[in-house]
Amino acid sequence: MRCMNQRRNKVMYSKRMSRRRFLELVGVSAGVGVSASLLAHTGAPGWALAQTPEVSPTAEATESFADLPPDERMRAELAKVMVDTSQWKKDPPWRLAFVTQGKTNSWVVMFDAHVDYAVQEKYAGMFSDFFYGDAQGNAEKQLDDFEDALVWGPDVILLAPMGQAAISASVDEAMAEGIPIIYNSSRADSDNFVSWVEASNYRQGKIFAEWLAEKMNYKGTYIALSGIAGLSVVEDRLRGGRDVFKKYPDIVELGQAYCNFSPTEAKKATEAFIAANPHIDAVWADSGLESWGAIEAFAEAKRDIPPCSGEDLNGFLRRCKEYNVDFIAVNYPVEIGLHAVDTVVKVMSGEPVPKYVDVPSIKFGKDELDKYFRPDLSDDYWAVHKLPEEWIEKLGFKKT
Repeated sequence: MRCMNQRRNKVMYSKRMSRRRFLELVGVSAGVGVSASLLAHTGAPGWALAQTPEVSPTAEATESFADLPPDERMRAELAKVMVDTSQWKKDPPWRLAFVTQGKTNSWVVMFDAHVDYAVQEKYAGMFSDFFYGDAQGNAEKQLDDFEDALVWGPDVILLAPMGQAAISASVDEAMAEGIPIIYNSSRADSDNFVSWVEASNYRQGKIFAEWLAEKMNYKGTYIALSGIAGLSVVEDRLRGGRDVFKKYPDIVELGQAYCNFSPTEAKKATEAFIAANPHIDAVWADSGLESWGAIEAFAEAKRDIPPCSGEDLNGFLRRCKEYNVDFIAVNYPVEIGLHAVDTVVKVMSGEPVPKYVDVPSIKFGKDELDKYFRPDLSDDYWAVHKLPEEWIEKLGFKKT
């Protein structure tokens, strides 16, 4: 946990008790909450995020709305809903709790940095205290982090859930106690939230697959490399990819592996696929972290490197340049953290906000590699972001 007011935080930390245990002692169920309908609030039109021409959320929803699965149609509908936030209006400064998965990979480092940048610079002076709940990639630990945040006493909670079901009762409880919840990137099963800020993972997985299918001339084999099993981000991307591939009976999935957003694990998984399959036509990877490892595996096996999907991760782009790999990259925006704090400020100011904020992505390929690849920065740098250059240096991405 980290706070702007360190002395106050240390006192609170030393006295904290598991909120679940506290509620048991006073005879109240930790699951008490009031379920709110997703479409409960409408209001005057509010702010909207600029959308890039490459991947337009609105265009995607309009062109293929009838073909979308139910939860994607739900997202499209929620994006039209404006939430009345007057009940949470409060003069700044505010106490913000950010409960997240923790810096388990470089994407999260830059994602968290966008939250830090917003709190420290963009909205300097508007937050008095800042709680950071680091789940260390563990959904069970996140439950305790969330309870610690409630004991700490936030005005608002920014939550990036590790598991969809596990934390839902706690979310309901916080909302029932008058603490607004803004989902940041992923979401819980609970519909009891104020706003959800993300980019469509289903759409990202779908774009990857559409490009690869065309590259394969709609026939051939592919392997699927995914991040953390059970994470909504991961499962939505995989579903989006498979929904495309299943339309083409001559495209066959050779296997799928969860690689925990680790190039090392992705390399090992790809090595196993290479050993078992004499020919692989494409690599569908849900992240640049996986495709990075896959490229290394093919290169070391002295096999032709097939077309790959990936993201704007410098390590992935470096290997694409080194081995002349044909690829598609669609970024999952690290700037979601910044837009989430924008939403927090609007909620606490009593301004209406969309129930769902779809942050636009950038799509690019081999022909634009040099526009995004930074040879002067480390492999852990993500190319598309909203941070000042001095923050990139502060985060340690400059190569020494």
